[in-house]
Amino acid sequence: MIPHTLAAATLLIILLAAPAIARADDVFVAHEGSGASIKVATDGGTAGSGPAGGGKTCTWTVTQANTPEPFRSIWAAVPPPAGRPPGSGQWARWDCSDGTAGISWLPNSRPAVAPEVLAQEAYRQLPLPQPQIEVNPVAGREQFVNLPTWLWVSPTTWGIRSATASVPGLSATATATPITVTWTMGDGGQVVCHGSGTPYSPRYSARSASPDCGYVYRHSSARATGGMFTVTAVTTWQVTWTSTSGATGALPPITRTSQISVRVAEAQALN
Repeated sequence: MIPHTLAAATLLIILLAAPAIARADDVFVAHEGSGASIKVATDGGTAGSGPAGGGKTCTWTVTQANTPEPFRSIWAAVPPPAGRPPGSGQWARWDCSDGTAGISWLPNSRPAVAPEVLAQEAYRQLPLPQPQIEVNPVAGREQFVNLPTWLWVSPTTWGIRSATASVPGLSATATATPITVTWTMGDGGQVVCHGSGTPYSPRYSARSASPDCGYVYRHSSARATGGMFTVTAVTTWQVTWTSTSGATGALPPITRTSQISVRVAEAQALN
């Protein structure tokens, strides 16, 4: 009993001397549909400020967590700091990867980080794929001069993606929407398609052009390096964010890039 009492008294003194503002974060990022979580942290500073994702990693232990006794009872019994009404928050311990630790008051109404910080972290974790390039004639077969080449990206690499970063009491979701695919065709030409493009179907004739995303080569690739043109597709994603606090905003566009090589031949034999 004596060691238990001394430990409780020591912790009580530490708690009563603790600062009123928390200084560590425990942020979890959930990828849409995957159930995965990634632990990140701010670079330090007071709660609600500082960039996330860099520097030390800190973990909160709060009274509602599965905290072993006697610490849970001690924390729950300590009154809040002066000016903080009962029930307005909780005492919490934080431990950081750089060896620092402490006890601080974590207000219920004030999350550990600002919504903009969570939005930036969700932005960094957006699961955006590289475009999977599709062409017709299919890759590996020759394209032909003065005949339409169909361009599109696979539906598996298109569509809205999102990620959510959260701390107790607040979450922010970044949502990325693909807007355009910029095709650089290797012969000096470029096409900007507002959408993923239409997949080619045998119901179209060999001479029909794509209704929304295509290109016509005007000379062969015979003189290009390796006798082939390098086709580059760059998908541009528009990113916005929302939060449970009501704050919203926009973040810089994100691009993803892929390349393939195509051989372009003269088509004199075709009628």
